[in-house]
Amino acid sequence: MGTLTILVLKGPYSSRHSEFACEIAEEALNKGHRVNMMFYMDGVHVPKKGQDPALFPNVSEALARLIERGADARCCVRAAKDRGYVKGGMPDESGVFPTDEYIDGAKVTTIEDLGPFVKESDKVIALNV
Repeated sequence: MGTLTILVLKGPYSSRHSEFACEIAEEALNKGHRVNMMFYMDGVHVPKKGQDPALFPNVSEALARLIERGADARCCVRAAKDRGYVKGGMPDESGVFPTDEYIDGAKVTTIEDLGPFVKESDKVIALNV
């Protein structure tokens, strides 16, 4: 099977892009594909734990289910830090920055991870470009 990378630039609840991203990723996983998701700019709000939307699907819960199924979800450290999600300044030995604000399995790394994601992917979808 192939690999799909989804770039999400818009936050949850201001549009349906993050919801669509999760639905597309779920279908790809159902068909046996690998899924990479990169959250950049306001997209870094998607993996925030503790979201409790009244009228919208909870995208952080949807993302948590995708991560449990093997999706690789990463957030740009610069965008996440500017929004208060990164605690401390240095990554661990695997390049992941510390946060206690995100759901389990969502990693804060650098946007430079997007290059290898794109290179290894058969398809790339960018939402809100």
